[in-house]
Amino acid sequence: MQPSDALLLIPLYITNAALLPIMRFRLLGFLHQADRPVSEALFGKNRTWLGLILIILGVSGGYFLLFNRWCFFPAAGFAAGVHASSLVKRRLRMKESQPFPFLDQLDFFAGAAIGLGMCGWHFADLALAAVLTFLAHLSANIAAYRIGIKDTWW
Repeated sequence: MQPSDALLLIPLYITNAALLPIMRFRLLGFLHQADRPVSEALFGKNRTWLGLILIILGVSGGYFLLFNRWCFFPAAGFAAGVHASSLVKRRLRMKESQPFPFLDQLDFFAGAAIGLGMCGWHFADLALAAVLTFLAHLSANIAAYRIGIKDTWW
């Protein structure tokens, strides 16, 4: 993986990590009062309009700030990935927040990687990036669980 390829992961990781404390601790104040699930029947109660907006702003804004390049596709891919994984879990009749190894850790990454390709970026060593993403995501979840930010370790 080239250093420039690794930089492509930064907006994904920052946005994914920021969503938990923002949503859990209601850091956006009054916006949380108006927030609603996108579709509780399809995606569960945790996929909300505010979360969707934060994903789009965080990822798109991150790519613009880092690369001076506006590209909506990685943000759309990120959002599509997390919503698709929630849809799969609902269709399998899994409980809200029930673990689904690998899917839970790579949903946002897989969707965003497709979006990066649509913007013309080449993701060399995609398999290595996926492994690193999986390990980073799992480690961050375990750390958040141990310090009390998350209720589950996955």
